[in-house]
Amino acid sequence: MNAVTSGNLIIHSLLNINEVTEFEMDIKKNCHTLAKLKGYVSEDIGVSPILQKLEGSSISVTMADKNGNEMSPPVFCGFIMEVSICREGNGYTAEIEAVSPTELLDREENCRSFQNIDMTYKALVRRVLADTANTEVIFHIEDRKIGTPVYQYKETDWEFLKRIAGQLGTSLLPGGVSVKPELYFGLPRGESREGQEASKEKIWFDRSYYTYDKEQYHFLKSQFICHEISNYENWKVGDSITMRDNSNKVILAKRCKLKQGLLVYTYTVGSPQVFGTARYDNAQMTGVSLVGTVLETKGECVRVSLDIDGAQNGQEVFWYPWLPDTGNVMYCMPEIGERIWITFDDGDGSARASGSIRKNGTGNGEMTDPSKRYFTTAKNKRMYLLPDCMGFVDLKQRVPLKVEISDSLGANIESSKELTVLAKKGVWLKASRISFLAPQEISLVRRDLASPAVINLCNGFDSIGKFGKVKMEGSGDAGFPVTESADVGKYDLNGAENAVLASTPCAAGTTILERQITGTKVNFITGQ
Repeated sequence: MNAVTSGNLIIHSLLNINEVTEFEMDIKKNCHTLAKLKGYVSEDIGVSPILQKLEGSSISVTMADKNGNEMSPPVFCGFIMEVSICREGNGYTAEIEAVSPTELLDREENCRSFQNIDMTYKALVRRVLADTANTEVIFHIEDRKIGTPVYQYKETDWEFLKRIAGQLGTSLLPGGVSVKPELYFGLPRGESREGQEASKEKIWFDRSYYTYDKEQYHFLKSQFICHEISNYENWKVGDSITMRDNSNKVILAKRCKLKQGLLVYTYTVGSPQVFGTARYDNAQMTGVSLVGTVLETKGECVRVSLDIDGAQNGQEVFWYPWLPDTGNVMYCMPEIGERIWITFDDGDGSARASGSIRKNGTGNGEMTDPSKRYFTTAKNKRMYLLPDCMGFVDLKQRVPLKVEISDSLGANIESSKELTVLAKKGVWLKASRISFLAPQEISLVRRDLASPAVINLCNGFDSIGKFGKVKMEGSGDAGFPVTESADVGKYDLNGAENAVLASTPCAAGTTILERQITGTKVNFITGQ
């Protein structure tokens, strides 16, 4: 191919440039394509273009063949970033700085999450690019699932996609041949070129080798040796080059510049590994807590719709572990609809649900005094720590059901239902005074089917045991009042046995077990 001269360059823009005197362009991974040019502006136009809105307008640089016809594709397409016009002699020169359309992806920072771990990287990239109209992406990667949630936090779409490319060990490359944003995700697969005639200008070792995890990537240092070659041929990044020593290299970056009126192309060539990017994290995420609403709970995990995402489909939301800063000593799982924090302890996206956001502080009298602490569940079970007492209470009960330790009253247990004390060995009650109060009945039972023992107080004193005996002992005066004896009378007990009820146990029945468990009723009375 013959060398392209400055006269073969054609500029299309709102600013009419007659003759190009300077032009240079730089294409490399993870950067927008930049172009600078300088040319003459007709005297009748003068400085009037500076009154126009040129920044952001489109510009393209094409080449003309020997017949003056424009060739395709263009050398550069993009948008004007900056324009300056200077007077030189009787005319004017304009200097323009332009950038590739991928810069549209690098203007506004966004925050969002991708919690569906079954989503693929290609689907994630397409969803991000959907926010920028007419954007096209060409993938040169092996697709796979993201596996863990991915977060874009205070990053432009371009910055975010560069980081995502790093997770796959590759890089982004701007297209730069269209006015709409185009990018390659991964190193393009180009054509084979003969580079024997290209002049080799320098050689160096790319220090990006040291950014890779040596346990994950087993690269050789020799793979990161790069060469710089130059010629007049217009090749593309990704083209394969056969060098003078018959080794095969890949074009990794491209520059072109007008030198003495000729357009000279300079290429960085090396192994495909140099085009990659080592995985790196978003340092801004470390320690950040994002607010969200609980959609679902299971065990000690929650699904959360983050505010940065708006409404989320519950099927696409990740299960976050509930790991509050207090540990698992004392906490309640948040309820559906509650507001909680998702905290990132580092920049790689590892997240946990760390705490609930209390919303009932204002106007709640129990929250006004910091010396009074309350811990209440959604089912109205409460633990309280007050200056003079502490305890547990069931707020759903109309009749008190609580356990309390008080400075003034000691320990108190109140129950509107049963109160059961169980012990594997013994239960001891020791005090200067022990009282049992029951309006209906008090029973003491020794649970043994073979040999039960019962003491029952219910309108009388009943007892039953293996031997059916009640032994009472005492010493000293009983202290009963002295009463006068009446005359002994004679009474007829004939038939009284049918009306006598006794309150002492007796042995009766036909078997031993029946005699042991017989009630306190007298079965018969012997005659005189």
